[in-house]
Amino acid sequence: MPLNPHAPARAALLPVPDTLKALGDLARWYRSRFDLPVVAVTGSVGKTSTKEMAAAILGERGPTVATQANLNNEIGLPMTLFELESRHVAAVVEMAMRGAGQIAYLAQIARPQIGVVTNIGTSHLELLGSREAIARAKGELLEALPADGAAILPAADPFLPLLRSLSWAPVVTFGFAGEGKPDVVVAELSVAATESRFVVEAFGERIPVRLPVPGRHNALNAAAAAAAAWQAGSRAPEITAGLESIRLPGMRMRIVQTPSGATLLDDAYNASPQSMAAALEHLHCLPGRRRVAVLGDMLELGSESEAGHREVGQHAATVDLLIAVGERARGIAAGAEDAGLPPERARWCADADAALAAVRAELRPGDAVLVKASRGMRLETVAQGVENAEPH
Repeated sequence: MPLNPHAPARAALLPVPDTLKALGDLARWYRSRFDLPVVAVTGSVGKTSTKEMAAAILGERGPTVATQANLNNEIGLPMTLFELESRHVAAVVEMAMRGAGQIAYLAQIARPQIGVVTNIGTSHLELLGSREAIARAKGELLEALPADGAAILPAADPFLPLLRSLSWAPVVTFGFAGEGKPDVVVAELSVAATESRFVVEAFGERIPVRLPVPGRHNALNAAAAAAAAWQAGSRAPEITAGLESIRLPGMRMRIVQTPSGATLLDDAYNASPQSMAAALEHLHCLPGRRRVAVLGDMLELGSESEAGHREVGQHAATVDLLIAVGERARGIAAGAEDAGLPPERARWCADADAALAAVRAELRPGDAVLVKASRGMRLETVAQGVENAEPH
């Protein structure tokens, strides 16, 4: 009797004591067959956007493999590497983690020459206990880089000295003009409702960019991607063309004009205090008579959960209507009221269904509506409801 009754009749089956380890070992061997630049991206916020931007730039040179969806763990990363073929010129992989040692394991499999750390935030604080521990866990990528590789690091991050100390490879920093001393500078930034325009100043070049993705934070992600792609062989024309062609996956700063006459800013894929602040900042760039923010729980913040939610509330105090969703989000409402939001402009809802009912009851033509929370809150149902809402 075959080991797997569903396998093809002529398939070769090899029993192993640990299928997960075998998958990683096989992917490590398969990766070793290809002599091409591999860029690995990690960080608390902006991993996927930066990965997509780097892949778009490198894609201007030729076929490039990149992590799809959320295939960024000990199963997904091997599956990404198995996509490699002789025609590919580069690979860009995203690395996520839930604890110490996991990025080191992924890096042993992918063997990247170029590593990007987007930032060090509070995501996974509940699992790791401190931001320094998060920085060290993300920094496992830097410890795995070869001496002739490159570490792409955020110039203004308070953990830059620690990250720099972990890297065997030369360090290239990125950031905004006037914030630290970045090697790759975002200058002349102009943010509009649906795009950003800026110049990347680096490597003796001034590279103009029209990024069809809104938000100041995405300009920073673009600088990180440009720095990584340059180290992998891309040059100015490819950086400009790649970034101008970028399209991010769903539920990430997606702007939709709805049948009700409202503008939806769907950023519901995930949330941290840093990304919440960035989304609220962009909400005020959208045209609209009123700014409505539907903000849910941020998970895995550990001991900083209460302070993090209140901090987001302070950023939300300037909206016209706040709908806070979930038990932890009570802190968002409280923080907003402490910062001056009148109590009658704040609502609290227990879950996504109640939040959708509340926002539908309040929705008016001309509103600009932000929807954002940690993935576990399932606020994509609220975003979908707003997107499909008919005029009253």
